[in-house]
Amino acid sequence: MIYSELLWTSNCSCEECQTAFPAILRSCSQVHLEAVDNLYAQNTISIDFAISSFCGFEDVTDDMFINGEPVDMPTWPTEGQCIPNVGRMFPTFLRQAQKLSISVTAHHCQHLGPHEDQTQRFVRNRLLTLATFLMDSHKLKYLRIHFHDCASPSESTLYPLRRLRNVPRVEIVGHESKAMAHMAEDTAREMRLCKPALNTVKHYQLLLNEAHEYLNLVRRVYPTLGVDRDDEKTEPNSLYNRIGRLFVRLESAAAKGLFRDKHTKANLQELLRKLRQKLDEVDENVLETRLELFTKAKQRRLRAS
Repeated sequence: MIYSELLWTSNCSCEECQTAFPAILRSCSQVHLEAVDNLYAQNTISIDFAISSFCGFEDVTDDMFINGEPVDMPTWPTEGQCIPNVGRMFPTFLRQAQKLSISVTAHHCQHLGPHEDQTQRFVRNRLLTLATFLMDSHKLKYLRIHFHDCASPSESTLYPLRRLRNVPRVEIVGHESKAMAHMAEDTAREMRLCKPALNTVKHYQLLLNEAHEYLNLVRRVYPTLGVDRDDEKTEPNSLYNRIGRLFVRLESAAAKGLFRDKHTKANLQELLRKLRQKLDEVDENVLETRLELFTKAKQRRLRAS
């Protein structure tokens, strides 16, 4: 009972009812073990995404706040950059939360014209990273997502949320049309499913990291070797070129936007399947032998000189 008095906040607006004392969790490991579920079972954790842009300016910026505190967010990649490590983008206590309220606000975005797509891309990428972060482990029982102002959801912004499953209560509010209301309900229905979804973004990062290390290793042995992006000019049996081309295509897919709809999802998963297949063909023993021969040859040359 004492834990609930110290750690629960109520719906009452008075300051006393809104004050909790989570510092008691630091008193000892036994208290932390007994009380931590009380903190995250009854209190609602709030996440605010604020996107800002101005007419006539190309820059779109966004900020994230968790329970009112600002949190640094890495920028989503442009072409040629890797997706940031999703596991480090959010505090781990979010995986313990049972109630989560997400607010998405777009400031000064009216009549943006071509900037509207950029704003939607920011929203989609932030929701995708959050869903990816929570996919492997979460205790959510209630999730509310509220779109404000011109951050009204579209099919592409809602689609990444379908990756997050097993959330009994889901509310998506702020949509302006009946079509988007149906889309929001379809998304919420899929999120309530118990059937898990493959964490494709995590899979993407693992495969691209493996491919990156393989390409770097081959380039170390053959410094002048480059990836030929033209299929017709490349030898069909060149494993290095096949992996290199798939690597480039996947980086480009990330820059253009993952999980905009079921078609981009299917295309991404097909590229990942092909890359995994090619990486499985890599013979580590052959690479190790060639690297040893290269190192010995270089050492002989250095000794001779």
